[in-house]
Amino acid sequence: MPQLFFKSNFHQAIRDGTKRTTIRRWRRPMVRAGGRAFVPGLGWLQITTVDIIELASLGDEDARTDGFANARDLRMFLTLLYPHSATDGKSWFRVVFTCSELLGPDDSPRRHGDTEARSKSKQHFANDKLNPRETN
Repeated sequence: MPQLFFKSNFHQAIRDGTKRTTIRRWRRPMVRAGGRAFVPGLGWLQITTVDIIELASLGDEDARTDGFANARDLRMFLTLLYPHSATDGKSWFRVVFTCSELLGPDDSPRRHGDTEARSKSKQHFANDKLNPRETN
């Protein structure tokens, strides 16, 4: 089951729909269009598209859908997040997503050791139809 990890400061923007994309550095796509990905602490995202991109081609609108004010800020963040991108042999991918099935604040398995929430999370994993070999 594919997973995507986001810094917690992006969770609210994903919940309210202002963050609808993410830029990742991979050797090959780790999620697929039409599939779902689980975000720990947040829930399920429906993956709309996965495209290989050039970082230099990203504009301000691309940055806004990724939760940044402008392309310069997005590129700066990605440069800090992936400091070896010039030599790592990987490609840039833009993942476009929608919220599919988000966990409520009380459903997060990380909060207060809640075993009922952990069971709900495990049930979400069990119901996922994606190939388990496609995980990160």
